[in-house]
Amino acid sequence: MLIETPALTVPAPQALMDLAQARTGLNDFGSPSFMVGLESFLKCIADEAEKFTQAGVDRLTAGFVDRLSQRLLIENWYAQHPEIENEQPELPLMITGLPRTGTSAFASILSIEPAFRCTRPWEQAAPVPPPNLATEHDDPRRLGMQRRMEAMQKEQPEQTVMHLHELDSTSEDVPLLQLEFRAQSFTAPVLGYHRWWRAHDMRAAYAYQRRVIKLLQSRRPPNRWLFKAPHYVFHLEDLCAAYPDARFVITHRDPIKTLPSWASLLTSLFPPGSRERVSMAEYGAHIADHQAIGMRRMMDARARIGEDRFLDVHHHVFVADPMGELARVYDFIGLPFPQETQARMRDWSAQNRPGAHGKHVYTAAQFGIDERAVREQFAFYTDAYNVRLEKLADKT
Repeated sequence: MLIETPALTVPAPQALMDLAQARTGLNDFGSPSFMVGLESFLKCIADEAEKFTQAGVDRLTAGFVDRLSQRLLIENWYAQHPEIENEQPELPLMITGLPRTGTSAFASILSIEPAFRCTRPWEQAAPVPPPNLATEHDDPRRLGMQRRMEAMQKEQPEQTVMHLHELDSTSEDVPLLQLEFRAQSFTAPVLGYHRWWRAHDMRAAYAYQRRVIKLLQSRRPPNRWLFKAPHYVFHLEDLCAAYPDARFVITHRDPIKTLPSWASLLTSLFPPGSRERVSMAEYGAHIADHQAIGMRRMMDARARIGEDRFLDVHHHVFVADPMGELARVYDFIGLPFPQETQARMRDWSAQNRPGAHGKHVYTAAQFGIDERAVREQFAFYTDAYNVRLEKLADKT
């Protein structure tokens, strides 16, 4: 089955599911809750067909088949290893905030801490079989991801300037949420899907994420997880439903600095042909509106969850004194902070200081982002957290 539009062809959900079943030889997807997100995403692609080429749609839906295939493998593994249901993730730390506020740097440096279990990109992409501590260094999935990262550094060096890519550090859980088709998905210009995602609860998505986390930790301790994702701010209480003992680090920076940078990164990752078909000013406004809603939701939710479970970290303070801010985090979560760990973190910080990998060049004007309008739109947030206002001309 296909969804025909005047411009292109979008596969129907069952067609993608059939491909996944043929690829794996399996047929049990587990709970059908993923269908809601899959149907919505495909419908929104069809509704906004003018923003896509057929090559772009094909790349997106090939990714959907991969996620459906992984879901089949996960459910099959659970069927063979029901004891995994008894696994318990422990005391997770969640790093979140506006995109481009240092969440990646904070997650990477905290990934050095041996007490944390990291959501590594190579195991998120293919969770089955769960990794084993004794053999993971030479795991084919890890080596394959390493080769892809090295190729990206050669062929797309600008991506390594824009964003940290580390093989064994915590990365955003997008591949896990895509198993439920409830990832934020701002690297595709489907504005209708973004609005749909924002309006719907994420309990099923985070429940399934936890299901995969239990699988991943089943053969590879420790069980105290480190998560990182700016999109958590939209559904904090749904996240807490899956992880009742979670604690949160919220990173802060002036939105006039973060929004253009995020827009530049996102649009560089659009499907083939979409960047030329999308109004950058429209996308810039969409991003600003989206993040303003996210900040309001974060503020409302943390008031209900309880301020004692949140720690605020400001970007300029972290850049000036990373070890001081890390000491605050260790105190917040009640972990010792030994000298050996501190030394390793100092080394990482020195090697990855702002600008160490090159300069990310962009302008707010590219995306129709106006300083005065952003100041007014986000005043509720910058005032509440005493966020230091920066000069728009500084591009980092």
